Amino acid sequence: MPDPGHFYLELRGLFVTAAQGFDQAGSRRALRADSPLGAVPARLRDGQALLYGEVGLATRLAVVADLAVVRSVTLARDGVGNLSAVGPGDLHVGLRLVLLDEEVTCALEARLGVATGRSAGPVPLGPGDLRGDLVLHLGRVWERVPLFVQLALGAELRSSGTQRIDGPTLGGASHTVSVDYAPGLVYAAELGYLARLGERLRLSPVVRVDGQHGTHAPTTSAPASMEVDPVAPASLRFLRVTAQLSVEVKVSARRRDALVFSVGGGAFVWGQGLPAAGQVSLAFGHRR
Repeated sequence: MPDPGHFYLELRGLFVTAAQGFDQAGSRRALRADSPLGAVPARLRDGQALLYGEVGLATRLAVVADLAVVRSVTLARDGVGNLSAVGPGDLHVGLRLVLLDEEVTCALEARLGVATGRSAGPVPLGPGDLRGDLVLHLGRVWERVPLFVQLALGAELRSSGTQRIDGPTLGGASHTVSVDYAPGLVYAAELGYLARLGERLRLSPVVRVDGQHGTHAPTTSAPASMEVDPVAPASLRFLRVTAQLSVEVKVSARRRDALVFSVGGGAFVWGQGLPAAGQVSLAFGHRR
């Protein structure tokens, strides 16, 4: 948590790709996309520039925000050309309140997801719905062996979303996809290590497992010809594993100013009705 009047700002580049997906039963299938010829094999490429920030408002209160400044999505379809779109993505903003700061740290975070990404076009850049989540975070750092563990558990509510898919889709016409999203549980677990190399340098490898489980399967009006819809996945059920290595360099021995560099990667290991995507990321942050 940043102190009052202090902040942490991070710019992250994220690239996601998938050639397979999980059907509604959770089995892997080749990714397919709609076209004038019907459902054809496809590959999804999704690149994003994400801006994340934390600003301290009070001793135990901070505002947090996450914005996809630029998002570029390409759906490469065999034999019928690519669909692509570029523009801003969705915005998430909220508050984080530290409830306990002893051997175990406890914080409550409430965030609102706003559909600032365009939900119409050849490839929508956002799901077109309004989201709200409330998550409880628990964490502990051990002193002798500098391991840390963080757990998160919460709930997410979502409104219905509508996407208009334009351009050369099924039969050459446009169609509207409506998704009635279900509320769901969100959860995560992290295990990491803090390696201090001198007074100003710190390495931190982290392994993270996160997921979501909707209370029921969402209903969608997406074309029935696709077992996995790469444009408008309806599922709220998935499990993902990621790993990250961060390097923090203190700018001054007396002040808290620091530069943070990180590289990471991961993949969805299970899901229902969504692409089996792999991802890589590179980030640069500044703490002051």
